[in-house]
Amino acid sequence: PSLLHTGPKRTVAFLSVPLGVQLTRGPDGYVRVKSVSSKPTVVRRGDDIRVGDVVLKVADIDMSRPSTSEMWATTVAFVRNAPRPITFVVASGVVSIEAEQVRLGRERVAAAQQKAEAKRQRLERFAAAQQEAEAERQRLKQERAAAAQRKAATERQRLEKE
Repeated sequence: PSLLHTGPKRTVAFLSVPLGVQLTRGPDGYVRVKSVSSKPTVVRRGDDIRVGDVVLKVADIDMSRPSTSEMWATTVAFVRNAPRPITFVVASGVVSIEAEQVRLGRERVAAAQQKAEAKRQRLERFAAAQQEAEAERQRLKQERAAAAQRKAATERQRLEKE
């Protein structure tokens, strides 16, 4: 099932070089209309274009799927350099319940991964501290054994002198 539900499609032809619209790639990857200029120097023909509209086609190029950052950069360059008139097919876009569930699922997975990573780091620090403590216990044990040997040797020497 599609994660994006759209309203009726509308066709807008841009005749002037300044399109009079700003586009943005949303966090979901869909290209949307960010702002629309009302300047009289902008020439459009056809249906209305509104802030929030999803761009489905640009000059017969399908834009109805989420785009990557690289695809977005190519789209921006194409739109800027394309000859006029250039035609957009747009529609009002509403994210579906499924898309919201996917987003929430990703957030939960990311939170669980962060929690697991933090726990792993704590366990590593605990294990390192245990190794250091064991090494210190061994060092002290050797020190006590050496001190006991020195004391015994000193006692033997004292007894031999007597």
